[in-house]
Amino acid sequence: MYRLAALWAALAVPLWAGIVWFRPDAAGWPDAARTIEWHARAMVSGFAGAVIVAFLVAQLRRWPADRGPLAWSLLAAWLAARALSLSPPDLARYAQFADLLFFGIAAIVLGRRAMRAPAPSNLLFAAAPLVLMLSVAAPLQVLEMVSILIAVLAGRVVPGLVNARVPGRPARIRPDLERIALGSLVAAIGLRAAMPDSAVADLAAAFAALANLYRWWSWRPLAGMRADLRLAAMLFAYAWLPVWLLVDAAGEWAPPAAGTHALAAGLVGGMTWAMMNRMLAEPLGPPAWPERVGAAALVVAVVARFALAFAPPGAFATLAWLAVGGWSLAFAGLAARGLGGAALR
Repeated sequence: MYRLAALWAALAVPLWAGIVWFRPDAAGWPDAARTIEWHARAMVSGFAGAVIVAFLVAQLRRWPADRGPLAWSLLAAWLAARALSLSPPDLARYAQFADLLFFGIAAIVLGRRAMRAPAPSNLLFAAAPLVLMLSVAAPLQVLEMVSILIAVLAGRVVPGLVNARVPGRPARIRPDLERIALGSLVAAIGLRAAMPDSAVADLAAAFAALANLYRWWSWRPLAGMRADLRLAAMLFAYAWLPVWLLVDAAGEWAPPAAGTHALAAGLVGGMTWAMMNRMLAEPLGPPAWPERVGAAALVVAVVARFALAFAPPGAFATLAWLAVGGWSLAFAGLAARGLGGAALR
């Protein structure tokens, strides 16, 4: 499932960019893919949602070894949603129902697990696909909720990895800072939803940005980045969380696309790539050159896409090609990882 989601990410972005940015007058493009709404649903429901489901439904990591009916149903629903989204408009409108079916099946799988072992984490995971269902109508709002999940998981994983890779165990985990950083993030998202374009929401976003920046810095990111490429990818991705919040707090002073892509491409896309890379690269040993190329391509893509929101017209084409090409190269590398030898998981 990871490889399919990575392949979709590698193809959907250049497809949409070709339709909207590079060759809008060319014949043969799918009409349903000509809108920003298609792009948002393709990347949130189709890509990020699929990766989150694959992460939560552990059996799918062993695909195709696990050939249970629910595993096949999940795969079929996801493939149907992607095919319908590229169909003529009369059929494309049914893609959202296939996505809802995909998340609904995942909720059944995780709900059954939660009923057998009603631990708080299992109950939370069972609710995640229900939240992801909202992505068919409100993808950006769902990405904001996904940022909370990423912030929680990063706090549990990243400091431990830094301390395992860097002598002296320099990363610090302060419970008070954890509560402030995560609580302020939740508050900033809630206030932005309840009081959009208000000074209170802007101040909350700015405070959350500083709290999460301090949290990130307490993990000793520079030492961690020097020590391990895969850890560096996680630290790079999390750094976009305070950037997104600061741009959001700037309001009209910053282009909306800058904040949207700091969140979508930088935080969610970057952390998703880092997580999938660790999953797929684990049996292959230390980072090889394709992994290094993918990591570098992702950095170029994210920075170029963020800069694109501020760039003058003359720089648009260069930055757009860097953003699209880097993103596709990074995720195409994941999709191809180990296909020549390692067993699919």
